[in-house]
Amino acid sequence: MEYATEEVGAQHELTDEQLSEEIDRFRRIVLSACSSLGNLQLATDSAQQQENAAARKMEYIPSDDCLSSLKDIKRYIQEDEQGEGKWVLRWLGECNTLQNDIIPIFIFYTKQLQSQQLLSDYDHERALKTIMMCVELLVFLT
Repeated sequence: MEYATEEVGAQHELTDEQLSEEIDRFRRIVLSACSSLGNLQLATDSAQQQENAAARKMEYIPSDDCLSSLKDIKRYIQEDEQGEGKWVLRWLGECNTLQNDIIPIFIFYTKQLQSQQLLSDYDHERALKTIMMCVELLVFLT
């Protein structure tokens, strides 16, 4: 199978091996955006949890780049939808990005808005944008 692509106005054919390499490269880019969303950290809510390490629970903390990474993932999905492979949706599913990242991010910022923990208008607006981006990705992924 050969795949045609345009590069600076010239058209050339990709071999199966080159196509596979391009798909692998794109997969690494997508998964890099996923890994930039945030991570689990030990919760430090109460003095009891701080004293008893076994009682500590984990909580998801979005990264500073979370919103831009969500936007990148949305863009990758939209670009991929023009093709037939639906590679990005498959990769996101394999990594459980919806369950492991997008839903926890949505919950994190929703709780912040409800408890009014945000300090500035900028943080409030950023939380709203992040929640909306999570909802948009939920539509793609469900």
